[in-house]
Amino acid sequence: MKKKYRVKTCKEFCILYEKLFRIILKHINQAIVSNQYVSVHYAYPLKRNDFKNGMPNFGETFLDKEPKDYSSIFTLHKSQKDKICFKDIPEFNELYKFVRNKKYLSKKIDYFSSSKKDGTHLFLAVISQANKYVHNYGTTRYSIKRFRNIAGKYINYLFQEKATLDIYIPILLTNFEFNSFAINENIQVVRMDDIFQLSRQTINGHGSGVHKTVLGCATHCLKLQYYNFSYENVFDIVHKTSNINAYPLDTIDQFFASIRICLGIDTGYAQLISKLIDVEEVFAAAKLIELHGTSLRAYPSKFDNYAWNESVPSISREGMKKIKKIYLKLLENGDKKIELSVDRINRSFLRNHHEDSFLDDLIGLESLLTDDSKDSLKYKLSLRLAFLLSSNGEKNKNYKKIVSHLYDYRSAIVHGEKDKDKKRFVTIDGTKYDCNVESRKYVASTMEFILLNYDSATIKELSIYLDKCIFDYITDKSC
Repeated sequence: MKKKYRVKTCKEFCILYEKLFRIILKHINQAIVSNQYVSVHYAYPLKRNDFKNGMPNFGETFLDKEPKDYSSIFTLHKSQKDKICFKDIPEFNELYKFVRNKKYLSKKIDYFSSSKKDGTHLFLAVISQANKYVHNYGTTRYSIKRFRNIAGKYINYLFQEKATLDIYIPILLTNFEFNSFAINENIQVVRMDDIFQLSRQTINGHGSGVHKTVLGCATHCLKLQYYNFSYENVFDIVHKTSNINAYPLDTIDQFFASIRICLGIDTGYAQLISKLIDVEEVFAAAKLIELHGTSLRAYPSKFDNYAWNESVPSISREGMKKIKKIYLKLLENGDKKIELSVDRINRSFLRNHHEDSFLDDLIGLESLLTDDSKDSLKYKLSLRLAFLLSSNGEKNKNYKKIVSHLYDYRSAIVHGEKDKDKKRFVTIDGTKYDCNVESRKYVASTMEFILLNYDSATIKELSIYLDKCIFDYITDKSC
């Protein structure tokens, strides 16, 4: 559609749409004044008292607690005599006639099959907006400013092909000692307000297996701003925003890996949420805001076992500064060994069994410190690890023995040895070491040191560089 023609069409549409909106508000007012029965929004989300650990607790309203649904006084069917049929409203028929003569608009509104082109979506949109108008402003009295606030984004949806959205990932079972923290100009950690919290409770993908209580246990979220995409109609928007693979999963998972590397805490996420900034095509119930997205299990399964009744970790502003440094390094580093290690660190924290977590940690450590050659793997890994961690200020003369025992434990796991649980622990010079703890600590410390001290070029050839440093050190040369 040419720009001038679109502007003219938009103006004409707005005049007719506003005219219809006024009529809908009048009908709602008459229903209120006459004390007509008005149905309610069933299973409307409700915030209960927080759990003792500070996590929010959500449920659903019951019986007379639900907000009224003023759109329920209208109907799509003439057979419902006690309600107002949209086809009996002259202002709607006038508007829909205009829409049907505009092919561009008709495609946006009548996106059903050819047998279902009757303006249903258009009517549902206007009565939903009128319902929201009454709930948001507490009146049926018309105001042009309020009308634009309510209907403006829907009109944008009709006359645009592109939209901008922000992505939100609630961070589960973790407290934060701040309201917001900027990581860069487009990425933040922010506290979710009450309306956002209630609105996101409706997003739970079919078959995801996410525990409803766990889903609600988040005060803050990772916010990724200003993503652009094209769309054809409502179905296209819903399809794209509910598709897990349409989200920047690497960017999201690198953030959670950064938390695990820096603080070693159990956390995760259960939702991928999109909030359209400049368009709106389907209207949420009452005062809720329109959110899209899906749910998935990207959190430890132990969270399902009443973790909301247990203490949860807290991240301070200082802790967040450390996370930021690592996260920004991960975002700019595209090295395959780093990517593999990040993936294994995340997997380790999400495993159901400690043996699987241990194997992930060891694979992540190998990815960072070994090369393609499999010769003397234990020896090379222990030598490089000892050099790196001693360079980081950690002193432990037993690195070689510990790494050797890590491989003994791995062999016992892989081969299903009966005494594998005994090999999980080893005592060296009077100190008892837990292989699960050591492997997790080593991969996190190694990743952190590498990211903060080496550039991308060095990381690509890290094993060669480390071996040269070790040789120089042994021969009393400075590295």
